[in-house]
Formats: sequence, structure tokens, C-alpha cells
Amino acid sequence: MPVSSSANSRRTRRGVGAIGLVIAVVALSACSAVGVNTDPKNGYLPEGVTDESQIVENLWIWAWVAALAVGVLVWGLILWCMAAYRRRKDDDGSLPVQLQYNVPLEILYTVVPMLMVGALFYYTQDATTKLQDVSQEPDTTINIAAKQWSWDFNYVDDDVHEVGTQAILTGEPGAEREASARRSAAAAADLLEQLHREDPLDLVYERYSLWSPAAMAWARQRAVASVLEVNAPLVDEQAEHRVLADRDGAVGIATAAFDAAGSVVTVSAPVARWVTERTDNTAVHVVPNGVDTRFIRPAAHSGRRGEQPPFVIGYVGTLKPWHGVEVLVDAFARVARTDPHARLRLVGDGPQRTGLADLARERGIADRVDLVGAVAPEDMPAELAAMDIAVAPYPRLPDFYFSPLKLYEYLAAGLPVVASDIGPCPDILDDGGLGVLVRPGDPAELAAALAGLRRDPTMRAELGRAGRRAAEDRHDWSLVVARILDTVPAPRTSLADDLWGRTA
Repeated sequence: MPVSSSANSRRTRRGVGAIGLVIAVVALSACSAVGVNTDPKNGYLPEGVTDESQIVENLWIWAWVAALAVGVLVWGLILWCMAAYRRRKDDDGSLPVQLQYNVPLEILYTVVPMLMVGALFYYTQDATTKLQDVSQEPDTTINIAAKQWSWDFNYVDDDVHEVGTQAILTGEPGAEREASARRSAAAAADLLEQLHREDPLDLVYERYSLWSPAAMAWARQRAVASVLEVNAPLVDEQAEHRVLADRDGAVGIATAAFDAAGSVVTVSAPVARWVTERTDNTAVHVVPNGVDTRFIRPAAHSGRRGEQPPFVIGYVGTLKPWHGVEVLVDAFARVARTDPHARLRLVGDGPQRTGLADLARERGIADRVDLVGAVAPEDMPAELAAMDIAVAPYPRLPDFYFSPLKLYEYLAAGLPVVASDIGPCPDILDDGGLGVLVRPGDPAELAAALAGLRRDPTMRAELGRAGRRAAEDRHDWSLVVARILDTVPAPRTSLADDLWGRTA
């Protein structure tokens, strides 16, 4: 059906109007999406906060100007060619004049793009050189740790540490728990600030954890004395024995905490080395664990309980591979063959509990092994009092970095001790003067040591008395606290007395 020219005109106007409306909506949407700056002279970019931002802004704007200019020229030529060489009614079918073999034009088509690329390269390289120039002294130093969808900003000069919470996108085990721990740790600074306002703090003491740098940073900002206690290389331990999703983040937090601490107290030399490898803080000290000798005291039998059955060989601690409890079960199986009154008492819980029960059944001693499980701290003195010999059966470990609390508790309880000759155990036991040392991971030698003490009540009593004296004179927590306070640049000398109710 024929269509009038006026109808065509109206349709054309409606089409143009519709296109214009779409363009306007898109433009308005873009402006509202930006929502930061509507000034066209800076390319609708947000206001920069540094001198370098102006360099980036100029490069961005003029790159777009060049691109638009080339676009206008190219599209203009295309449209002109479409109009000038369109098919007409009087065309005889001949082709337009071709451009091949037109050397000047071919040179033009080659040279002009090269000049354009060269110009863009020059200005880009010039901007890059200015941005990467570090010859001037910086106004502030910022250590930045990048993670997926998150950043950690450590303002070194101001001792300010901002830990970003990483988005959980991968579903990797442990990621959600780690993010939650970070958020909880961030609240520590607010709590300290509140406590400080109510009653000014003299000392902030924190036990190092994987996701908590806030307390040490707060103490440094407020010029409050601080101590960070480090018991283990937690990053390596978590990665090897548990689950660690964000190792880089954990290392960054550890470094921030070590750097900010007024004093870093470690429980052993290996832990001290691990700390010093990750910080420039020179205030790193070794102060081993201790024991409350007022809480844990010798039982009335004083090492001679074994005169009456049963004879109890005991262990206190978690049931994990690095404690060597399976070696103790094997050793006890040898003792039990010749000693019908001997019993093994394992106090603690852990992932090896089921395996140890199975091992006891395999050795035919299940009815003589008591798997007590975890007990409340207030029940520990009674558990130790039920033992005749206490054992620390550590296996052969490549890196023995902990300070074994069980040994100090055994000594305080006045128990004869059998321990593996590894790590700090020889020093704690005075190279055998306070206990019997055996080769790590050797059940036969451990069994022989247990049987020897079983036959010698006098030696058990002597070792128990000597161990108790050593615990009181060298390892009491009051003495440990005093050593820790000595590492603080300006400690309150009365703080240990306040904590322990004692006078200097």
C-alpha cells in the first residue's frame, strides 16, 4: 500500500523523538549512577585528593578527547562517503574510483595512526613516570596489603592500622570464621577506649591471636604501656594443623601487632625467632610459662602413694599428635605385662581420643587405661593428686617451640616426672636432676624409666620434693609476671603485687 510523504515525515519525527528520549534517559541514568561530580570540565570524575590525581585526570580527559576527535573524523568520513557515493537512479553500474596504488594516501593511512599511537604513548609514559617518582620525601608512609575485595592500610608514621574485611566469595573452608574473628577483634579498640575514659589504663596485656592487632595499636596511639604475649607461631600452626584461608592477611596482622607492641614476650627461643623474622621491633623477650604454686600443691602421699595399689601413671594435656600420647600407651602396655596394679590415666581431650582408645584395645589394656576427658581447671589439683608418676611423652619434633605447662604443674604437684629429652624439657628438669629424661618417641626406654621409678619409692619422693622447690623458687607465676613487667619500658612496679596479693 502506498504511503504518503507526510506519513513518512511523521514517522521519522517520532523515531527521532524516541531515540532522543532513550539517549536522554541513558544520559540521566549515567549521571545519577556516577552521583559524585557533574562537572564536565574534569570528565565527571570525583575530586582528587593528591597532586598525582590531577595527572591521572588530565591523561584520562585528553585520551577521551583524542578518541572522540578520531571518532568524529572517521564517522564523518564514513557518512560522507555513504552520502556522496550512494546508488542513484542514473548510475551506470560502474564502481567509484578506487584508492589502491595511491601511494600518498597509503602513506597517510600508515603514518597518521602511528603518530596518534606515539602521542598517546608519550603522554601515558610521562604520566607513569611522574606517578612512580619516589625521589621526594613522602609526607606519610602507608603499608598496604591487598586481598580479594579488601585492603589493609597500615599508616606506619602514625601507628594507625586499618584492617579491611575480606569478602567471602570462594567458599573456602574457614574464610567465614576468619572474617567474623576480624570483625570481633576490631571492637577491642572501642572497648579499650571506653575503659580508658572510665579509669586511665596503665598497661595493656594481650595474648596474640591470629586476627587481633587492635589492642596493641590502640596502646601505641594512647602512649599506654603494652605487652603482647606470643605462645606459638600461630600462622604456621593454623595452616599446618587446622584451616587457614587467608594466610597473607594473618601474616600482615601479626606484623602489625608485633610492630605496635611496647614489649613482645615469647614463651621460647624458637617463638622469639619466628617473631623477629616478621618485625623490626627489637623489644622481643623470652619468658617461659609458670605455675600457680598456691593453687597446685603436693598431695599428702608426697610421692609414696604407690605403696598401695593402684599405681597411677598420669598424663595431662590435649590428645594431639605433637604430644606423643600414643608412645605413652605403648610404653604402658609393656609396664602392664609385669605390673598388675599399674593404671594409666589420661586427663584431657582432643582428636586422638578415639585412636588412643582403639590402640589400648589392640594392646589388651583397655580396662586399665582411663580416658578422663577434659576437666575444669578447679579440678586439676585433684587429678594430679591421684597420680604417682606424671609423664610428658613428646615425640621427636622438627621444631619444639612451646613452653610445656604440664611440666610446671607436675613439679608444683610434687610428682616425679618422666619427660622426653627434647626442647626446653632438659632445662626445666635440670638435665635430669628434677626428673627422668628419655629419648623422644622410644616406648621401650619410656617403659624402662616408668618401671624403674615404680620400683624406687625413695627416688620418687626425692624427685617430688626437689620439683616442688624448683616450682616455688623459679617457676611461680608471681615471678613470671615480674619478669614480664621488667620488659616494659616504664612498668608499674606494684602491678605484680596487686595481681598476686604479695609485697615486694
